[in-house]
Amino acid sequence: MAVLLAAVAMVLPAKNKGVSQQENVSASRSEIRVGEPDETLPTDKKNASEAVEEKKPPESEAATENKDASAPAVSDKGSLPEPERKVTPAKVKKATFIGLGADECVPCKMMAPIRAELEQSYPDTLKVVFHDVWKDPSPGEKYEVRSIPTSIILDGDGKELYRHVGFWPKEDILAKFKELGIAL
Repeated sequence: MAVLLAAVAMVLPAKNKGVSQQENVSASRSEIRVGEPDETLPTDKKNASEAVEEKKPPESEAATENKDASAPAVSDKGSLPEPERKVTPAKVKKATFIGLGADECVPCKMMAPIRAELEQSYPDTLKVVFHDVWKDPSPGEKYEVRSIPTSIILDGDGKELYRHVGFWPKEDILAKFKELGIAL
């Protein structure tokens, strides 16, 4: 207890100039009440919420009448609305269509002309890639392919959006891009 009082005495400033440290400690001992509630703090939830609640100054009648109709609206948070931003098409990243299969697999062979059509029809918005997992199994391991053909759609950041196993007609592929919100 004496150590606590000594520590508090060092932190508390002397009330009167010229008071010795010993007198300051004595004054501090009389002011510190351990275990007693501080009367300056609210003791119940209602009073605590009232103490914390921020009070807004009322607007004067003159300020209310002189509001300019052409001034931009201010939101409830007190900030101006954000201006509209235009996205430039040059900065939009391409989606990727990955085909994982094999040159000798019959359904994979059926997918080859569809991939070629997609690549020719959408060169600016779609990157088309094919990996033969029988010749090089590492892409199959990377994408955890269990069966071929597997087609994967990635967004512009390389995040997988959709995966299809088996033959996939072109119309269904285009419908899936539309469903995912990817404009080709």
